[in-house]
Amino acid sequence: MVREVDLCEVFLTEEVYTAWQIVIQDFFRKSKKGIDLSSISEEKGRINEDGTLTIFTSIQGVEVSMNVLEGQWLYGEIVDLESLRHAH
Repeated sequence: MVREVDLCEVFLTEEVYTAWQIVIQDFFRKSKKGIDLSSISEEKGRINEDGTLTIFTSIQGVEVSMNVLEGQWLYGEIVDLESLRHAH
C-alpha cells in the first residue's frame, strides 16, 4: 500500500535534496507561461511498497515528481544522522 506523507516528515540525503531542487528549477525554466507562486501545493512524499519514495508537488495543476531510491531517505524521527550518511 502506498502511503502519502508531508515532505517535512522525511529526511533526504543532501544529493537527493539538491536533485529535487534541480527538478523544480527545470520545471520553472521550461514553463512557457508565468507561474503563480500561490498555485504551488505543499511538497509531499509517497512511500512506495518497494521501499522507494516519490517526492511530488503540484504546480498550476501539473504534478512534478522525482523517485528516490531506498536508502536515500528516512521517514520519521532521525536519531543518528551519521548512520544515515554511511547507509548508502
